[in-house]
Amino acid sequence: MLVSASEFPLGKRGQRPILVPMGRETAKRFSAAIPGAEYGRDGLRLSWDMVPVIQQVLAIPPQPEAGFPTINGQEAYDTFFKSRLRDYQKEMVKFLVMRSFALNGDPCRSGKTPTTLAAAALLGLPKVLILCPNLAKLVWATELVKWMRQDSVLLYGRAADEARTFCVTCNGKGRLTVDTELIHCPDCRAKNGQSLGMRIHRDGEAIEAISKAKYVISNYDILIPQTRHTNVGVRMTDGRLPGWAGVLAAQGFDLIIADEAHLLRGRSKLDRKGESRRDKLVEMARGVERVWALTATPVFGRVADLWALLDVLSDGLFGRPFFDFDVHYASGHKGEYGWENDGAENIDELKSRLDTFMLKRDRKTILPHMPPKTRQVIRLEPSKMNFAKPKGGKGIGGLHEALRITAKLKESAVIENVLAECMEGGKTIVYAYQKDSVRSLAEALAEAGDKGPQGTALKARHFRIWAINGDTPVEQRFKMAEAYREWTGCAVFVATINSVPVAISLNGAQSVHFADLTMSPADLLQAEDRSYETDSKGLAILYYVVEKTVDEHVVDIVLPKMLTLENVMKETAAGDFKAAFKGTIDPDVMAEEIWNRMSAAAL
Repeated sequence: MLVSASEFPLGKRGQRPILVPMGRETAKRFSAAIPGAEYGRDGLRLSWDMVPVIQQVLAIPPQPEAGFPTINGQEAYDTFFKSRLRDYQKEMVKFLVMRSFALNGDPCRSGKTPTTLAAAALLGLPKVLILCPNLAKLVWATELVKWMRQDSVLLYGRAADEARTFCVTCNGKGRLTVDTELIHCPDCRAKNGQSLGMRIHRDGEAIEAISKAKYVISNYDILIPQTRHTNVGVRMTDGRLPGWAGVLAAQGFDLIIADEAHLLRGRSKLDRKGESRRDKLVEMARGVERVWALTATPVFGRVADLWALLDVLSDGLFGRPFFDFDVHYASGHKGEYGWENDGAENIDELKSRLDTFMLKRDRKTILPHMPPKTRQVIRLEPSKMNFAKPKGGKGIGGLHEALRITAKLKESAVIENVLAECMEGGKTIVYAYQKDSVRSLAEALAEAGDKGPQGTALKARHFRIWAINGDTPVEQRFKMAEAYREWTGCAVFVATINSVPVAISLNGAQSVHFADLTMSPADLLQAEDRSYETDSKGLAILYYVVEKTVDEHVVDIVLPKMLTLENVMKETAAGDFKAAFKGTIDPDVMAEEIWNRMSAAAL
């Protein structure tokens, strides 16, 4: 018997809408065997994901096909998404709108962000909270502008007193080009004449901005309060930094989107005290009717780690606390040194439950439907680094120095994205501007791939790294490229942008990450094409840009030229700064403007 409301065809979060009449003792026995089932005098109560598990055992007739939910945003969907989404993305949209809790498990670079936004738009949901890692906040903000011309409010700091409205007019850049002249954006211009690409709200204005916003974006870390240890070792909460969880819980969101949801995996000592990130998210989501998670790697290595994500997503439909889940699916038992849960049992049963609300397609299924080459700009906020202009910071030398000092700011973001793709067994390429960056990136990737559950999973996929720069002998470069092409496991090829000659092929990569940029569109285009050949499918190219720095000038001026060069004679394209700018901009003037802007952006 189905008792869910029509707008939730497969039931609500935390509810068990299916009743299987049976005696109390029989129901009690089944509920003890299946984590999340409940028994009562009227029989066994289940959520939809449990039906396949006991359908054959109890000879339950097939459930009637659920009807489609109420759609309030058809016009918005048709306007912004219908003609732009690919068929496999439209399948995911339909999958999401049918479910109050769902997991979008498609591979990295398959377009999970626009797909999820399209599903929210189709339902016509008036208020959406997006939770993601800190480096992804600007990605979501720019995607909202790109797909819907929609602004969003981004949250900052654990003091819960600062929010910023992302400017649609300038797409968060702070400046506009009008008749070849770069001007301050009039819609986000501050009182001091500067424009930062966002309108800043503090204290009461921040809460008001959140209450009025349709889309609110926050990173996970600032949800929980800041804590510290006293001199005697007692852990205390800092009342001045309470975190955003309390404020957000009172906003009445219709949907929570949890991006990179694998970050919720695992457990901590804070869980039992109700102070962990998972606990805060459970509290926030308690009154929210829909929660959708996005991750290409829901399980890193241990089945037990999956419980925390499922608990937040389904609001307890996999049993609380976690002991029943561990015993049934992770060989949980009391060991010599405490609770042990490193095993895996009843995996087919667990998979059948997950398939009810998780759609995860492999890359081979997705790639034929993706465009041959896509470019994406990953925008990052500047850190508290002081962008002090160095001596001799003029002309081309000063511009190159500006590129160098932004490199370190992007390293963690690049590593996180690259390793996420390698976790799927993929092969990627990372380009850097200078050989020191190549060395630093390679060492950081190797260290991250050698620790914890992530390292264990990468080793199981035969993770390997190659690194070259201009000092690497040419013959050795060819051999390393050949080894990379033939490697059957997951791999990363790290190189300086100009160190891979035209004749070298890096075919087989699924993505190219530009940790740094250059002033030459030809160099960038050549580097892109080392992994792009006639049989390449679905190559994703990512450019990492630090806001308010020289990176933005490169994106505004150099990258657009690449599209033209692709359609003309790219081999004859300019190879230096002056040619790239067609001699219309004096390098000394540009360098001065860039350093002034970077100094003003230092926080």
